[in-house]
Amino acid sequence: MHNRADQFGKNLLRDALSAAAAPETEVEVVAATQRIDVYAVPDPNRAAERPKMGLIGELSREPALFEPFRNTPSLARVRRCLSKQLAWHHELNHRAEISINS
Repeated sequence: MHNRADQFGKNLLRDALSAAAAPETEVEVVAATQRIDVYAVPDPNRAAERPKMGLIGELSREPALFEPFRNTPSLARVRRCLSKQLAWHHELNHRAEISINS
């Protein structure tokens, strides 16, 4: 727990929710291994090519994840992709912190 206010808020929520639920605190989240279909980091030396590529060129102006689907994905599949994107963002931040502290 980061500070006393966080602990207070967590305890308050736990106690309030206990009237209608079985709340737990400090629940560990174990992330399963996930794989990104395509991850693209733009190359500044090839910036002139992006306008020729239409929408995909526009989408690749910044680092981007791509998850192509043959059919419209279900809500569960969309949520898995969002989870993967958030996990990757966390991993990139973690790597950046390590390189700064090295």
